[in-house]
Amino acid sequence: MTERRRAFRIKTELPATCFYVQPTGILGESFDGAVRDVSSGGVALTTRADLRTLVRIYLEFWLGDLEVAVDGVVVRREQRPDGRFYGVKFLNLDPAAKAVITKLVFAEARRQAEAEAEAASAEPAEETSAEPASVGA
Repeated sequence: MTERRRAFRIKTELPATCFYVQPTGILGESFDGAVRDVSSGGVALTTRADLRTLVRIYLEFWLGDLEVAVDGVVVRREQRPDGRFYGVKFLNLDPAAKAVITKLVFAEARRQAEAEAEAASAEPAEETSAEPASVGA
């Protein structure tokens, strides 16, 4: 199956409280999960719950200072050694919340890229330098 991600993602490890959504729209039984990556379009979720594709769920998690509470649909499922892994697409995400999530995702991606670039540029200097680097230089 071809991967069709439409939004940039960042890796996370965020606790989430999830609920099954009954056909009537009423929230059902809750279960715990962890958001492993997030984008403005959805999340990668791990949980011990056995979810089927096309099942609607409601997720609650914190992304920085933003509490995300959104309906989603399971669009992918996979069994991994560390548990069950699901791709969850957001449904009816408020445009303002989507804008905030997009801004946070890009800010975190930029921070991660800068940290990786700094680490990569520091490695060769440490290997070839005969003198210790001075702090604050």
